[in-house]
Amino acid sequence: MWVAVTVNAFVGRVAAQEACPPPTGRLVSVSPGVRVEVVEWSQAGEPLLFLPGLGRTAHTFDTFAPVFADRYRALGITRRGWGRSSRSPGYAYGSAVLIADILAVMDSLAISAAHVVGSSYGGHEATLLAVRYPERVLSLTLLDSYDNSLSAGTFARSDSLDPPRPPRLPVTPSNLKEMIAQHRAAGGREPVTELCATSRFAPDGRYLGPVSSDSVGGYTLFGAERLPYSAVTQPVLAIYATMRGAEDMFPDPATMDSAGRFRSTTLALTVQREIDAARARLRRALPSAHVVEIPGADHAVFRSHPERVIQEMRGFLGQASRVSPK
Repeated sequence: MWVAVTVNAFVGRVAAQEACPPPTGRLVSVSPGVRVEVVEWSQAGEPLLFLPGLGRTAHTFDTFAPVFADRYRALGITRRGWGRSSRSPGYAYGSAVLIADILAVMDSLAISAAHVVGSSYGGHEATLLAVRYPERVLSLTLLDSYDNSLSAGTFARSDSLDPPRPPRLPVTPSNLKEMIAQHRAAGGREPVTELCATSRFAPDGRYLGPVSSDSVGGYTLFGAERLPYSAVTQPVLAIYATMRGAEDMFPDPATMDSAGRFRSTTLALTVQREIDAARARLRRALPSAHVVEIPGADHAVFRSHPERVIQEMRGFLGQASRVSPK
């Protein structure tokens, strides 16, 4: 309960702001002309490295990662192309490049090995890092993360379906205060620091648009390599948000017409079958993995159900620390 109180108090304080707080991360050089943002929430203990989902920055963990500061050196990386991190020359956003960036950050900070936590696409990177450089990864925590490679085709059928059109397009916010209000009204739980990290504002506070282009995400996914789950040797915790029905994907079906409701039901059922199959593949490939399913949780499961995720991670990390190679 204290976790929820702490998080809510932080969000409440920041939500009243009219302007973004100063950036808390620092920029670390990973290759010629490319620097990535590193956010450190604590300085002592075993390294606990957080990797965000696609389109997010390390600040997405600003209200979650500090909870582990009592025992771990908690830090996060914003991958190249997003937030304050450099755009990649030559559209280089493939898996090999992103893994090299993570290693460069670890080397720069004298981190020989870390417990690695990946949310969504961050789990894709974390898995490849664990397989290719097993000596650098003490344990692997996957937060609603799947194989995003084109060859895996995890969401191939659902990607071909026509999604329902929203009944009302959101009004573009004119400033940070409006952005926060709209985000919260839509049920969003992103820290305000993350909203600021992914948005551009004029000196007078006007909202100018997103920091990054959607094309960066496209190049990243196009360069995603297939995940060899069976080659992972480290302890694995996989926490998934599981769907109970279309209402978990489209929380307000009453606003849709009959065609929209049909499309939403069809799409939700297709996605549900695909992610069920993807979880089953991971279970088969990693029978020793500790798999946790939370019905009705958001894709960002660490924000929708922080107490449960923290409980599972603390127990897992405590055990992984005892069995990890020194």
